[in-house]
Amino acid sequence: MQPLPDVVLFVSVDDAGAGPLAAAILNARTPVGLVGRSGGTAPADAVWPAVAQELIRLGAGTHVPAEVTDQDVARAYVVVTLGNPETCPVLPRTLYLDWSFPGVESAMYAPMVERILPLLERHVTTLIGTVLQRTGGD
Repeated sequence: MQPLPDVVLFVSVDDAGAGPLAAAILNARTPVGLVGRSGGTAPADAVWPAVAQELIRLGAGTHVPAEVTDQDVARAYVVVTLGNPETCPVLPRTLYLDWSFPGVESAMYAPMVERILPLLERHVTTLIGTVLQRTGGD
């Protein structure tokens, strides 16, 4: 039996913008054994159209915003909050990070997605290295 992958959970309020984008970037770049997921504390009905287009470009397909649960957090090796750490359940033995980006709370129209994408890419690249270092991965 193969070990379960280490889950990185990206938590935002609406799960309609930066969270799904960060998860898609991680999944596109990560080595085997690390999986990105996202969730929201008050999920929207759908992702922003510009985010949906970028998710397709990244090979992630479609995303339906979902509410983050205590079980989601319990399964995660790392929880990354996107400017809302106070709304996320906190459990022991989980690494928590908060990535705050100015304007992330605002609408994710194409110019915002274009602006935040390079920031998310840099943060995700650093995060992959941190997780691999902590877990002894390659």
